[in-house]
Amino acid sequence: MFDMGKVGQAIGELRKKANMTQMELADRLGISYQAVSNWERGQSMPDISKLADLAGILGVSVDALLGETPKSELLHSALENRMEAYLETHSVSNEEVAELAPILKPRQTELAAARLMKESSLEDLAELAPYLSRETLDQLAAASATAGNTDGIDELAPYLSREVLGTIAIGMQERGEDVEDLLPYLDRAAVDRLFLEGVRREGDLEELAPFTSKEALLLGALQILKTGDLSDIEDLLPFLGKEQLAMIAEAAYEKEGLEELEELFPFLDKDVLVRLAVDTMEKHGIEALEPILPFLPRGALDEHLRSIFGLK
Repeated sequence: MFDMGKVGQAIGELRKKANMTQMELADRLGISYQAVSNWERGQSMPDISKLADLAGILGVSVDALLGETPKSELLHSALENRMEAYLETHSVSNEEVAELAPILKPRQTELAAARLMKESSLEDLAELAPYLSRETLDQLAAASATAGNTDGIDELAPYLSREVLGTIAIGMQERGEDVEDLLPYLDRAAVDRLFLEGVRREGDLEELAPFTSKEALLLGALQILKTGDLSDIEDLLPFLGKEQLAMIAEAAYEKEGLEELEELFPFLDKDVLVRLAVDTMEKHGIEALEPILPFLPRGALDEHLRSIFGLK
């Protein structure tokens, strides 16, 4: 990568040697003096379109101006506006493109990245991501994923659109690939789809749960309960709201009875607990209430007990 500090220092020394002010150099290049000041302070690099003129004004070659950077045919093809033709017949390395990216025009970087992807991976593309448009990154990532190559997609995830990343994640799940590192960058709809597909496939849902909507979690949990029990959804319970937990408790109660709900009792509202207790007492007698009694508010069943025994 270019050392912006050294390049800036070289520009400043050569400018002073030529007896020019920053304003004079800026006027000759058709730019602001602030741009020249930023170069000399190492805060930015001259654009590729200005390099040849800058080097000419300062009386040095572009290679000399850029310091220890090896002479690059790719750089000179960019300077001479023939990069597209050059890339049609030459391979480029990730290191070479990454080094030149800070001074290339966006279109030139995109051409180089597209050529690089013919022989490389998404992992190599990640280093160029800050210099590429989202549209270009989406196209390159989608094409690579379609070809079955998603190595390095987690490094590109922050730069991709959620729509494209969601499509890639769904394809990865279908191929049995891990999508955990992509979850923070996906929209809720995509994660919900991944979660519900994971339910259908009987896959590991724990990593998906924190990013899944409560509605999708409830649907998935109820689906699992049809053929399983509460132990099969225990990893989902911390991410559900009280309303969803109540619905799960009702479904599990109808299937398994009160004894199997003990792990849910601390999370259920008073009204739900009382409803379950009353129904259990009516169907199985007072003795069947033992598991739920520690979780019932004092006096919660008084009214019901009075009605049973005919007391006022």
